[in-house]
Amino acid sequence: MFFIWIISLLNALHKGILDSKLGILLA
Repeated sequence: MFFIWIISLLNALHKGILDSKLGILLA
């Protein structure tokens, strides 16, 4: 369960980084 939580957290972090990079590129 803890392992799944860490994976989901990393996925959310990675998606947030990608979204911020796209936002900077589009801005």
